[in-house]
Amino acid sequence: MNTQIEHMDNHTAKLTVEVAPERMEKAMQNAARRISREVNIPGFRKGKAPYNIILQRFGVKTVISEAIDLLGNDIYKEALEESHIEPYAPGSLEDIETDPTVKLTFVVPKQPEVSLGDYRDIRLPFEVQDVEDSAVSDAVKSLQERRAVVEPATRPAQLGDEVKVHVNATITHPESEMHTGEAGQEVETDEHAHDEHNEQDEHEGHHHHDHTEPYMEDDINAVLVEKEDDDEVMPGFSQNLVGLSAGEEKSFTLTFPEDYKQSNLAAHTFIFNVKVEEVKSRTLPVLNDEFAKQVTDGEKETLLDLRIDVRQQ
Repeated sequence: MNTQIEHMDNHTAKLTVEVAPERMEKAMQNAARRISREVNIPGFRKGKAPYNIILQRFGVKTVISEAIDLLGNDIYKEALEESHIEPYAPGSLEDIETDPTVKLTFVVPKQPEVSLGDYRDIRLPFEVQDVEDSAVSDAVKSLQERRAVVEPATRPAQLGDEVKVHVNATITHPESEMHTGEAGQEVETDEHAHDEHNEQDEHEGHHHHDHTEPYMEDDINAVLVEKEDDDEVMPGFSQNLVGLSAGEEKSFTLTFPEDYKQSNLAAHTFIFNVKVEEVKSRTLPVLNDEFAKQVTDGEKETLLDLRIDVRQQ
C-alpha cells in the first residue's frame, strides 16, 4: 500500500492511499458476491450470479463503491500505522479516485502539540504548616468510621446509629429576604411593597411577615451525630430522631437566630415531619495496634505508627 502524507496548516494531515490493484480486485469480487446475495437477478439464484453479470447490471463504479465500504476501515488503520500519526479525533474520507488506480484520500485531525516555556523559573514560596493533633485524630476517626459494622436494630435509634427516614419539610423565610413565589417568580420585599402590603393587611385584619414554602421531601439515610456541626442534614436534626423506632413518626421545628453562624440558616425556621423507616446500629472498630495493621495492610505495626503516618500525609 502506497501512502502519501501532507501536513496541513489547520493541524490536520491528508493521507492519500493508493490501493494495490490485486487487493482492489479481490475486494470487488467480494463486493459483487454481497450484491448478488442481496438483490434478485433474473435467471440466477441469490448469490449465484457471475462477477461479470454483476458488473454489467450495476456498473463498475457501484461495485467499486461497495468494495471501498468493505476495505475503507482497514485501509485507514494501515495508513495511520504507516504514517505514524496519532489522530486527535475520527478522520474522514474526503475523496475517491478510481482511474487509473483506486486512491482514497483521508483527512486526519492531529494531536495538539504543546511547547512549554521555561516553567522551571517560576517559583512560589511554600511553607509546611504545622499539623494539629486534633487534625490527626479526626483523620484517624474517619478511617474508623469507614470500617464500622452496620447491622439492623430493633431498638429505638440512638446517637451513632444510621437511620433511613422519609422527610417532608417546609422552610419559613424572614420578612426581609427575597424569596421565590409559587410560580417561581422572585418576590422583593422592598419598603414600598411593605407599605402597600401593610395597608392591605391592616384593612383586611391580616398580619403576614414571613413566607413559607416546601423545603424537601425525600428518603434519606443519616448517621445520628452528637455534635450539631457534624450533622449531615441540619444542626439539631440528629437529636430529634433519638428515641424513635422504625415505623414511628415525629414533627419538630428547628429555628435559627438572626446572628447564626451559617448565613443560609440564619433567621430561618424549618418544620420537619419525619417517619423512621429503618434503624441500623453502627459498631466502630477499637482504635488499637490491630486496627493500625488492618487499615494499612500490615505496613504499620502500632497505632502510634499509624498516627505518625497520617500526620506526614
